[in-house]
Amino acid sequence: MHVWINLGAGNEPLPGYINIDRRRCPGVQVIADITHLPFRSGSVTRVYASSVLEHFSDPYELLSEVHRVLHINGTAIFRVPSPWSFLAKMDPSHVFLADLKLWRQILRGYFHEVRVFPEGVRYRDNKLLTLIMHMLIRGLRFYEFAQCWRFECTRKRAQPHRAYIPWWLEDKYAAEQLPSDG
Repeated sequence: MHVWINLGAGNEPLPGYINIDRRRCPGVQVIADITHLPFRSGSVTRVYASSVLEHFSDPYELLSEVHRVLHINGTAIFRVPSPWSFLAKMDPSHVFLADLKLWRQILRGYFHEVRVFPEGVRYRDNKLLTLIMHMLIRGLRFYEFAQCWRFECTRKRAQPHRAYIPWWLEDKYAAEQLPSDG
């Protein structure tokens, strides 16, 4: 049986998914804290989280929970705004904005395979500049000029590790970063 979940689905419930949000919204079937999902470990085959990770000052809380519920052969899809896009700056609840290299580094701590797909362009008002941005993104793979990125993550790691610890989380994760005595 395939179990697909859509995290933070309030504004975008998806057909075929169990839509989960902390708010009661049309199309949401499960009201829950997405850092404590009501699913058994390894029971979910697909996780979709669009515009969710950037709302956590500690995205590892959500990533660890996704890792827990995701089946070994499952897929996790995360969509995040570029920190330079208008989408990132419009919402004051965006507290963790990272560039493309840092998101890849973070996600590779949880998954062996992380593929990125750019969506949109940062500049939209000038048609010539928009065309140039599309050519740079699609032709030369300058994904940094995209408005947002969709990461498709597969082959979850047996033991995830936090590849990057921001200064405000150093005390929380300090014990995990110390070398072992063995």
